[in-house]
Amino acid sequence: MPQANRTPKTTIMLVDDEPLLLKMMATLLESCDYGVEAYSCPIEAFEFISREHSRIDLVITDIRMPGMDGIRLLAGIRDLSSTLPVLLMTGYSDFEQVLEGIRNHAFDILLKPIDSHQLQWSITRAVGHLKYQRMELHYRAQLEERVIHLNRLVHEQFAELQRLQDNSGPPTFTEGG
Repeated sequence: MPQANRTPKTTIMLVDDEPLLLKMMATLLESCDYGVEAYSCPIEAFEFISREHSRIDLVITDIRMPGMDGIRLLAGIRDLSSTLPVLLMTGYSDFEQVLEGIRNHAFDILLKPIDSHQLQWSITRAVGHLKYQRMELHYRAQLEERVIHLNRLVHEQFAELQRLQDNSGPPTFTEGG
């Protein structure tokens, strides 16, 4: 199939300090035909996403990690993009961090051990939501361009009417007419 006809792959960033879990999830997601950027260091992940956030369609991150936890990573991502969906994973019942994730607009919370069906369902919902938001932004941009274009046409037509009126002078009346 020619490259021009192919739909771009959904790219997921995985962030977890547990190398075995990171490898297993990356393998699972790649087998489902997702592009995967996997990071065991949240600071490196944030540096990457700071440069390349437009290439990422979804972030899946653990909450508890050394150096930068998933909540801080989520907050940093929110500063870069209000629409990029983030799924938080936790193996703990730390409700305060889960609530903080919700306050920072995490798209979903996944409990470890991760159920592959739950993961796929959450990914499908998050990517669908992102695509809808992107379509809406695109539609709004097109609508704005159209309004600007129509406004410009109205101003040009008004200016032309003014010019015609100024050139024709006052109407003249003839007797008997």
